[in-house]
Amino acid sequence: MSGVHRSQKSGFFFGVRVLSLVVLSLSAVFAAPPDPPTGESPADGASGVDAHPMLCVDVSDPDGDVLDVTFYGRRVTAEDFTIVVLPDTQNYSQSFPEIFRRQTEWCVESKDERNIVFVSHLGDIVQTASRLDQWDNAESAMSQLEDPLTTNLPDGMPYGLSVGNHDQSPLGSPRSGGDEGATTVNFNDYFGVHRFDGRDYYGGHYDFGDPTTYADNNDNNFELFSAGGMDFIAIHLEYDLTNTPERDAVLDWLDNVLLSYPERRAIIVTHYMLTTAGTFSGQGSAIYEKVKDNPNVFLMMGGHVWEAARRSDEYQGNTIHSILSDYQNRANGGNGWLRVMTFSPGKDEIFVQTYSPWLDQYEPDEPHQFTLSYDMEGALPFDQIDEAVRAVPSGGTACLSWPGRRAGESYDWFVEISDGSEITAGPVWSFTSDGECIGDADCVDFDRCTDDTCLEGICEAPPAYDGDGDGICADVDNCKLLFNPAQRDTDADGFGDLCDICPNDPSPIDSDEDGAGDACDCEPLDPNDRHPPLIDGLLASRVGESVHLSWPPVLAADVYSISRGDLGSLATGEYGTCFAEGLFEASFDDAELPADGDGFFYLIQAQNLDCGLGSLGHTSDEIARDNLDPLACEGHAVSDAYATNERVFYGTVSGSFNDTALSDDVWESITEEVSELLSTSILEHRWTFELTSGRRVEFHVEGFRTESSDGDDFRFEYSLDGLFWMPIDLVSLPHTDNGVDLIAQLPETLSGLVLIRVVDTERGAGNTDIDTIYVDEMFIRIIP
Repeated sequence: MSGVHRSQKSGFFFGVRVLSLVVLSLSAVFAAPPDPPTGESPADGASGVDAHPMLCVDVSDPDGDVLDVTFYGRRVTAEDFTIVVLPDTQNYSQSFPEIFRRQTEWCVESKDERNIVFVSHLGDIVQTASRLDQWDNAESAMSQLEDPLTTNLPDGMPYGLSVGNHDQSPLGSPRSGGDEGATTVNFNDYFGVHRFDGRDYYGGHYDFGDPTTYADNNDNNFELFSAGGMDFIAIHLEYDLTNTPERDAVLDWLDNVLLSYPERRAIIVTHYMLTTAGTFSGQGSAIYEKVKDNPNVFLMMGGHVWEAARRSDEYQGNTIHSILSDYQNRANGGNGWLRVMTFSPGKDEIFVQTYSPWLDQYEPDEPHQFTLSYDMEGALPFDQIDEAVRAVPSGGTACLSWPGRRAGESYDWFVEISDGSEITAGPVWSFTSDGECIGDADCVDFDRCTDDTCLEGICEAPPAYDGDGDGICADVDNCKLLFNPAQRDTDADGFGDLCDICPNDPSPIDSDEDGAGDACDCEPLDPNDRHPPLIDGLLASRVGESVHLSWPPVLAADVYSISRGDLGSLATGEYGTCFAEGLFEASFDDAELPADGDGFFYLIQAQNLDCGLGSLGHTSDEIARDNLDPLACEGHAVSDAYATNERVFYGTVSGSFNDTALSDDVWESITEEVSELLSTSILEHRWTFELTSGRRVEFHVEGFRTESSDGDDFRFEYSLDGLFWMPIDLVSLPHTDNGVDLIAQLPETLSGLVLIRVVDTERGAGNTDIDTIYVDEMFIRIIP
């Protein structure tokens, strides 16, 4: 046997999860692996399965070998949930209000059955923005989602709306002159901030830098909701094809919102995201380029053009799915077609359907029905069900009883088929049990924490099940969803070390909400910096004479390191020598295979360049594992260059470049001065840096700025000669000191003397308001 093998079961070493991949190479004659299983029973997606189902599969082998079949199963802990998407409703608001109303009525009627948690409108709510009768029709439909009595929710069903080109007057104009709200007056009269303010799910809006004038402007808004054990943020943006500073400011706001909620999985909606060819619109492309480096963004949606398309883009290991849906070209203004997106955390899938509650019909084919892969980390590990069924003849059927299924619960299962040398894993199948039973014996399962009983045909179980399979019942388990049989709790705060935000400090304070308690966080006020967590989910495949490794990106990781060792050294605590460091991508190709009869293991560590290497996992005593190998990875070294000189061109300076060398709340401040010659306020300040060469060059700055009453902002630029300046793609500094390090990439070729300057952006005559920028820390990072 020679190759790379992946099991669907979680791997454990000394009883504790260890992220290693074993690559074996033995001299043997290759045999064809068993065929994938077929004829599953219960059928995939079956409901009404009894309390003691018999799991069966048909198996075969190309070589006619007898087969051993091992069954694995799990209870689905994170329930499926649904997001409904309403494409362009403009024709309904104009001529078919009963269809629009039927769409939202169906959402309310199906809320519990489909577990609908959010409704998103893609824009073009009405046909003509100046027609109040159309807005009345739209309000009548959308208000169905808000009724506490019919929805059984005090704030109604969470929903958000995008402003389309037909929702603007004049048509397709995001603004009129300098007035950001002039073209969406009716939208905001009906669906302004006042309508959502006070609802728990409403997150906020963009006020165009003028909260007084635009206090009720909801053109760009966001909502917060939770489902399936996950937290989400949905951000709705106004239609805007103008490539202007005003749109750039909205995109900066979008990026800042994402940075403010790094723990929430992000959905971005604008009216025109994709073309029918599946390419980005101008606005869609601008949005993608702005947000692609935010690892929490996974979905973007839009309408505007007929009828359906999608694309998936990967950046630094994170995949963003973008989807177009718009059916306004069909009969009756669209016949009520909408999108139903079912999230299945247990399968890590999003099942997208196109359905019309007006016709009660589905569109069953691509591009209207499809499945997206998305890691939701929402399932328990699979457990083996009893002993393997052995010596099943090729072409035969293997069956195994799985008693103790509970009423209303969903279950996943799969099989592994072995011919003695090769193993084939089947797909994951699911079913829902109705829990019907005759006696208590029908309810016996493998959970020692529960004493299930049969009551009126239904298996009843107390809530103290062992959900993580560590032998500790949930009612006393200090880490209910993570395998921790030792129950180590160093700070005695009731949270096991393996799921404690800071195992050595009982304080629950996490100021930057990045999942690391302040006492354990190297940057307690910066959500982008912390010691990275354990990497879970290392995958591998053999490609020719090399091994391709890949793993999911993790929070706060800047680069990754790989340790590789021989299998025999695992028992010594030496977990391999440092094989590769400073990897930007979450993948790597090892061009070497182990010798015959030997094997490799790999361990992946994430590194935050400000905080060091992340976890290597834990021993069976739940103590952080250390690699005792003298050649273990120490973390990729970087070079940080701080300013060595400065020059004032315009502005009044307090402090000096020396104050920018440390994040210590000692700032260098530069205040604008009024130019009598130009009759405007003006600022320009330059710093000098000396750089070495590297593979990546990053500009870092931490600071803040005063709020401007005239729309003025500050822009950072770089130059090699002081004559030709290039802008640095950096979001605006915040208005308060939040301790967050803003980062932008510079060209990899930069080296030697480099000039950085900050300049004000508004120098129109008569603009004499004085603004100040405060810089706490500023440096250029060279990653060799």
